[in-house]
Amino acid sequence: MGYRPVNLCFLLQVLWCAMVEAQDWHVDMPTKTNALSGSCVVIPCSFTHPSSHNPSVIIWYSYHSTKYPVVYSTDAEAVIKPFRGRTELIGDVKSGNCSLKINYVVPDMNGYQLYPWINPDTVNSRLTLNILCFISEVPSTVDLFVEGEPKEGDTLRIICAVKHTCPFFPPTLSFGDTNGNVQNEQTALGQGYWQTISTISFPAQVSDQGRVVGCWVSHMRRPTVPKWMEINLSCKFFFSPHVFILVSACKQFHCWVLLLNLGRICFNTFRLFKSVCSFRNTFLLSHLLD
Repeated sequence: MGYRPVNLCFLLQVLWCAMVEAQDWHVDMPTKTNALSGSCVVIPCSFTHPSSHNPSVIIWYSYHSTKYPVVYSTDAEAVIKPFRGRTELIGDVKSGNCSLKINYVVPDMNGYQLYPWINPDTVNSRLTLNILCFISEVPSTVDLFVEGEPKEGDTLRIICAVKHTCPFFPPTLSFGDTNGNVQNEQTALGQGYWQTISTISFPAQVSDQGRVVGCWVSHMRRPTVPKWMEINLSCKFFFSPHVFILVSACKQFHCWVLLLNLGRICFNTFRLFKSVCSFRNTFLLSHLLD
């Protein structure tokens, strides 16, 4: 009877240490990724660990109920196909970074569930969160649009953007023979995705109305794919209250015109040409026809 309190305290202490140990191990990474075949994919991964541990080695595995197939290791011969020769650790384990890069992904990688293991000789250091890989043959949708509602004389900005998983070799964007000031940037969207954005700017002219502009997107190891759009400008009006003159800067825009004259209201749809419309003792209101 005298030994029971001692044994119970010892057991509680062991359980408490195990709970603390388990709580201190934590990993942060996405649960799935959609990568384009032929491109690369970066799996962002970070972790925290108990102060009693000194992480020095990271090995990535593919989930299996009874085995431990290696996806990344400094021992290249231990890596299974189709990952052999295509994986590299881009994070610093001592800084809590376990990020993995997979080069030239192939359809055979589709459906693999990957996870990192820190100091794999220590069982408690396994990080049990998996990431599911989806490999697609179809590139991400390209977004191509005009910023705002530009009018003639304004700066016209056309934006082309595409999402991807390979910040080291992002897709290249081009506006073909369209002239203007081009700016390129890449932004991190989080969860293993980035976005490449290209913006072309130039003064909007009447001749740009209805013009078709293309954006060519080239992914690594894939043919260039164009995306097209038509430019639609808004009418720009100038009103002079002194002589009741409304001048349109548009040549060929469809507009609604509302005339208020001697209490009568009439609607007219007409095609505006480069001219000056003058109405004495008449107030003219115009807005675009959608």
